[in-house]
Amino acid sequence: MNAKLKEYQLRGLRWLDNLYEQGINGILADEMGLGKTIQAISLMAHIAEAKGTWGPFLVVVPVTTLHNWQNELKKFCPSLKVLPYFGNQEERKKLGKFLDPKYMMNPALQIHVVITSYNLIVNNPKDQARLLKIKWNYMILDEAQAIKNNASRRWKVLLQF
Repeated sequence: MNAKLKEYQLRGLRWLDNLYEQGINGILADEMGLGKTIQAISLMAHIAEAKGTWGPFLVVVPVTTLHNWQNELKKFCPSLKVLPYFGNQEERKKLGKFLDPKYMMNPALQIHVVITSYNLIVNNPKDQARLLKIKWNYMILDEAQAIKNNASRRWKVLLQF
C-alpha cells in the first residue's frame, strides 16, 4: 500500500478483516469523503499480502466511479493487477478472454481485481455469465444503495456471486 491510513480508517480495516475472517458480510457506511475506497483497497492489499490470497476480487461500482476506482487502485496499490471490465461490446469481448480462470491463475498474466459496473453486470447476460464462471474470493459493492432492496433485480443478480 502506498498510503498511510488515519486511525479511524485503520479501525475500519481491522473491522473489515474481522468480518472477512468470519466469512460474513458487512457495510462500511462512513460519511462521504472519509476514505471508504482506500479502506476497501487496503483490505484487498491486506488479504493479498498478509493472507497470501491475491484474489480474484470483484469490485462492482456505479458507471460514474469506474475510472476513479481504477486510478485509486493504481495509485495506492500498484501490486494488485486490475482488469477494468467495461466499455462497448467489442472491447468487453476482448477483455473477456482474460476472465478465463486459466488466465486468472497464470502468474504471468494474473489478474487480481476486476472492476465493473452494476449496469453491465445486471443488464448484459453474456457478461454476467462470464463473470459468474469465476470463483471470487471477495466482492466489494461500492455505493451499494444502488441495489435498492432485496426484491430488486440487481440484488437477485448480485446474490448469485
